[in-house]
Amino acid sequence: MNRDTPIRSLPADERPRESLLSAGPVALSDRELLALMLGTGPVGEGVMALSSRVLEELGGVAGLGRAGPARLMSIRGLGPGRAATLSAALELGRRVLAGDAAQGQPIRGPADLANHLLAALGGENREVLGAFLLDVRMRLLGFRRVSRGTVSSTPASAREVFSRVVDSPAAALILAHNHPSGDPTPSREDVEVTRRLVEAGRALEIPVLDHLILGGERIVSLRESGMIPA
Repeated sequence: MNRDTPIRSLPADERPRESLLSAGPVALSDRELLALMLGTGPVGEGVMALSSRVLEELGGVAGLGRAGPARLMSIRGLGPGRAATLSAALELGRRVLAGDAAQGQPIRGPADLANHLLAALGGENREVLGAFLLDVRMRLLGFRRVSRGTVSSTPASAREVFSRVVDSPAAALILAHNHPSGDPTPSREDVEVTRRLVEAGRALEIPVLDHLILGGERIVSLRESGMIPA
């Protein structure tokens, strides 16, 4: 298939929409899925060519997932409308991946939250601090964002964290934030802030069970690393 060929000029069995409807979305390439979301290309460029170029400029689907609206709009051919459509589709995908807030299964460790954490923070290009809310049976109630910082830090105070959960039935928290650098190694500040929040949680009788740090697709647990008391 020539990357500049308009979708409507392709044989019916080679068109992404027809392929998706007949064989399912897994049968489509990244470029074809993106082309379906974009719908059309700009004047003088077919949507398949635009899709290829977007993926090349962003470094594939991983880069696409990290790109915010401003970055998308900076790509030639992606105006506000297409950028908004892509951003909405990506966010919806993250929410689907995170799943229903009431999962019903107890959270036994970081591995049980891996998909939820990737869905919540995997596409962020700034540090974001949030908290997973757990009920008395350690079942996931949901995820709440607390603050958004810079590429290398995010503010965190006990007031900010616990004010987000006082109106919920949460019996415990697991903190989480991302490192946009891709390195999940905890900083000294990460450890110090976590220890302060653990103490605050004890005083409020809402225990902070762990702090997870996401870097790329790797996750570090401060509890498992022995950086906060058991």
